[in-house]
Amino acid sequence: MQKVLDDIGPLAGKALDSSLIDSYEVGGQDWTANFREEFQKRARLRPAAISGRHLPAASWTIRRSPSRFLWDMRRTIADLFAENYFGHFAELCRQHGLLNAVEPYTGPFESLQCGAPADVVMG
Repeated sequence: MQKVLDDIGPLAGKALDSSLIDSYEVGGQDWTANFREEFQKRARLRPAAISGRHLPAASWTIRRSPSRFLWDMRRTIADLFAENYFGHFAELCRQHGLLNAVEPYTGPFESLQCGAPADVVMG
């Protein structure tokens, strides 16, 4: 998107007035360079309590579990998507005078949380 904005310059917000994040169809993205630090910062389960028994949950081989670790991992992923993908997109669109539209469903995140910063939420 930055390339398009650079190319159209002052026409951003005029000739091009909006941008869309289409439905998420990539699968379970669950790790970034700083995921460990983000997990430790956000998780209710203290890092010292994490052991090898949590690794199957981290690899998504456990789909349903009452595990606090699994809950914290999924919560961290959802929050990071909301902040760093959908939230960042909304911020960039506003900086360039664009409306932002999103289809925030079917991903490893919460639809309502990710749709909240959008100007137009689609389903």
